[in-house]
Amino acid sequence: MRLSVETREPALRYGMRRAVEMIAEVGFDAVDLSFGKVNPNDDPLHRPDRDEFALSLAAHARELGIGFVQAHAPFRVKYSDKFDRTTPAYDDVVRTLEFAAAAGIPRVVVHALKTPPDELSLDYCEISRRYYLSLAPYCEKLGVVIAVENLFYREERTGTYYGLFPTPCMMTEFVRSLNDRSLNDRSLNDNRSADRSCFSVCCDLGHTAVTGLAPEQYIRGMSADLLGSLHVQDTDFLGDRHTLPYMGKQDWD
Repeated sequence: MRLSVETREPALRYGMRRAVEMIAEVGFDAVDLSFGKVNPNDDPLHRPDRDEFALSLAAHARELGIGFVQAHAPFRVKYSDKFDRTTPAYDDVVRTLEFAAAAGIPRVVVHALKTPPDELSLDYCEISRRYYLSLAPYCEKLGVVIAVENLFYREERTGTYYGLFPTPCMMTEFVRSLNDRSLNDRSLNDNRSADRSCFSVCCDLGHTAVTGLAPEQYIRGMSADLLGSLHVQDTDFLGDRHTLPYMGKQDWD
């Protein structure tokens, strides 16, 4: 197991390269490159030398004795968007996958799509399935895995949290269905395997806590071959707090 931290806050202030250096200096094993919000003067995804920068950043990380374990893609795609590169938010997700491939990052966390909870005609599972499957060809071409994270809705009126893929059973079934090409490709007339390994799971411990399931239960219920990473945070079970372990009320023993 390798302990990493996201670059988001230090990169916003000091740029991506300095953020990697700071993470190495404080003793983390690895880096999670975050593209959800970036410094507009240091935007790795849209610079003209993107791939060259990705290679140089990876080389610099190796010099520092630290590596990249995953990245977080921007999460601005909406359920009503077209799932192709004509949509700028979608294009940024693909750019993240391309950056990851150039930098040797094996896994990118891509958030599922939320639908309005009061619109019963919309199924977030099926819309997210179409979204993820539209990205599968890029994963296969680039050799990068997408990690699906358990998320939540927060109902503003009552402050209640509702989970997206709130149980390990639901998450396992969903991700296995993405990796089962026979369910999604009716024209399997070549030599490709019916199974692929484009998708895994990133389990956010705080998200499981606020949506009604103890994090340790979620982890035990996940299939080991799908659980690729943990987003470690503590909570008071009342909100998505992102506090350090032992600062909240989760069971760390």
